[in-house]
Amino acid sequence: MKRKIAAVICMLAMTGSMLAGCGGNSTDESKGTDGVIGTETAGETTYKDTIVYSLDATPTGNFVPVLSESDYNTSVMDVVHASLLIPDAEGNLEDYLAESHEVSEDGTVITFHLHDNAYFSDGEKVTADDVAFTFTYMSDPTDERWTDQTTMIKGADEYREGKADSIEGVKVIDENTIEFTLTKYFPKALSFIGETGIAPEHIWKDVPYAEIENTRELLGENTVGCGPYHVIELVEDQYVKLEASDNFFLGDVATKYFIFRVTNADSITTELKTGNVDIAAVTNLLQAELDQIDNEGFDIKYFPYDLVQAIVFSASEDGGTPEAVKQAIRYGMDVKGFIENYMEGRADPAPILISSGSWAFPKDVEYPDADIDAAKKALEDGGYKDVNDDGFVEDPDGNPYTFRLVYPTGLTCREQFAVVLQEEAKEFGLNIELTGTDFPSLMKIMKDPAAYEAYLMGNGVDSVDPDLYAFGYIDSFAESQEAYDLIAEAAEELDQDKRCELYKEAAEYLVTAPTTRMSLFCQEKAYAYRDTIENYGAGSFNNFYHIHEWKMAE
Repeated sequence: MKRKIAAVICMLAMTGSMLAGCGGNSTDESKGTDGVIGTETAGETTYKDTIVYSLDATPTGNFVPVLSESDYNTSVMDVVHASLLIPDAEGNLEDYLAESHEVSEDGTVITFHLHDNAYFSDGEKVTADDVAFTFTYMSDPTDERWTDQTTMIKGADEYREGKADSIEGVKVIDENTIEFTLTKYFPKALSFIGETGIAPEHIWKDVPYAEIENTRELLGENTVGCGPYHVIELVEDQYVKLEASDNFFLGDVATKYFIFRVTNADSITTELKTGNVDIAAVTNLLQAELDQIDNEGFDIKYFPYDLVQAIVFSASEDGGTPEAVKQAIRYGMDVKGFIENYMEGRADPAPILISSGSWAFPKDVEYPDADIDAAKKALEDGGYKDVNDDGFVEDPDGNPYTFRLVYPTGLTCREQFAVVLQEEAKEFGLNIELTGTDFPSLMKIMKDPAAYEAYLMGNGVDSVDPDLYAFGYIDSFAESQEAYDLIAEAAEELDQDKRCELYKEAAEYLVTAPTTRMSLFCQEKAYAYRDTIENYGAGSFNNFYHIHEWKMAE
């Protein structure tokens, strides 16, 4: 069986893109970064004044923290804007724009004290009014992208519904102090409020929320933020150039320029070796290639993704994907074998929708081995039998049954998993039809449950707090009442150790249950960076941790 599957996907493996990667356009060094890179001296060590960071797609310029945007825009936003708190590489929250913060004993009141020396890139002082404006803006009634998160703040729903002129639970105490009151305790509240980038009120107060993306004169190079860098140049399909802030609230920024350079993921090794980039995601490379880079002037940093790959089944009023089929796939898919044989072991089986880098990940819960006999029995018990001896089951009415699996292209491990699952399913009689499509097309397909039986998707829970209840995933676990109740209980629990135990118990049910959303694996990220870079602190929950301290020696 293993040899058969390997033959089916050998062309994918031969590309060398074993694990991840979205393509981009490569550019010449002369375009955008030529003449920029210089040196600065500190003591006896001479440092370059520019670090170049690889992206495999161009940011659009919508660098506004109140918008939910692509990862490529988010990368720029993370260094142009500042949030009240930031997670360290391991996901522990620490003060950032807030000099300190307190949480009430019952967890329903959070108070932040801002640095008194925080300024936006245009020279305006950052105040508690900007923080209040940011969360009021995000509660705008014309947009629902933040509804699930802002609803936890007392009075946010009333403001959104036009019943109040302001949000009761957002209170400015003084210029540097702001207080948030929640409707009740939410584990996710501190990370959501704390990690939201603060938008400048004086820039956006007269712009309707719905018009943000159309206000080009305030975007791109004109973006105003209070982070360690500000944008000075954006050339589509080539690069975004940032310059260090002169008044960053944590002090001097170590490297004057930071450039996000668009590169081709398939040629990233060459980009690194030729000096075109200094830091790059290399998750798509084979381990042998990583070992080679590691011996040629680079270090490799490994850490888990902050999202989990999952298979999500159709759910609709008429029932969606039959439970017998979901149960058969749960029993029949070999997640652990896939990780070992096709991902070089560079992923963790995920028994629940929580990153393996999280404090809440249930490391002691064993992901089950594939059980083909159990998969066959699940189908048979549900009335799915091979009545014409063609090797595939028919539905309970005797009609041919085809399981339509859709997956977004661009992430090789996900593409390979689809092919492997298709081959594995033949062993228990399920005919899987694959459709690969781009992400925007998949988003349209997802809106019509009749158009598919399942799709593959990477699911993010939160960069720090994995509250599955608040994030809206809990309904997709409803087929396991035990797991559902445990996840709901965890959402009310203040004690982190007790929450861990509740998630562990829930995972023990989920690994065998025919749920609408089944967690598969958490992939390992790999980043290559020049071994002359000091203080590089990327991790699962923060790719740019303390970027103001990064510096690269000659």
